[in-house]
Amino acid sequence: RNPFDMVMREQVFKVDYIAGVATREDKRHQGCMSRLLSRAFADMYMERMPFCFLLPVSQAIYRPFEFVPIFNKQPCELSRMGQDMLSSRACTEQREDCREAAAFAGRLLESQYDIYVLRDEEYYKSLCREVRSGEGDLIFLRTKDETQALVGIQAYYGGPRIEEREFLCLPQYQREAGPAKPMYMGRIIHLEQFL
Repeated sequence: RNPFDMVMREQVFKVDYIAGVATREDKRHQGCMSRLLSRAFADMYMERMPFCFLLPVSQAIYRPFEFVPIFNKQPCELSRMGQDMLSSRACTEQREDCREAAAFAGRLLESQYDIYVLRDEEYYKSLCREVRSGEGDLIFLRTKDETQALVGIQAYYGGPRIEEREFLCLPQYQREAGPAKPMYMGRIIHLEQFL
């Protein structure tokens, strides 16, 4: 159970991201996962947690536990206009950079979603460390004009195969880069709290 601060219609709730669910192959189909998840759900219910979410290896594994798809990720990249009109600079772990990233992300996510992970200074400081430990970086995308306005944030893991971790950008500077793919699944835990 990894706790995240989630914004739900301008309120902030602690919501668990479930990760690392695995059973040794020779111990599968004995109810271990079922008992573990049932206990986790009971604990979350007592904490009045509205819901929990996860990134499944296979959705079929989690459907019997009442998880449903809640987010399809639309892969995006910089459009031609974005490539031509924006400059990039690495974000540092300094307070000013992390505060600016958090303010930008908050405005953009609030305009597009009812529920999203809260991005604050600590989130971006941690994200900087995370992607840099994987040979990647966290990049600010700014306009090339005199305002140098922040219009996007791109975080990725490096190494032999670059993997996107986060891409938030104003719509006019991005384009779709393929079909949307199911990503996260969620499960309501405490219905009254969720409503």
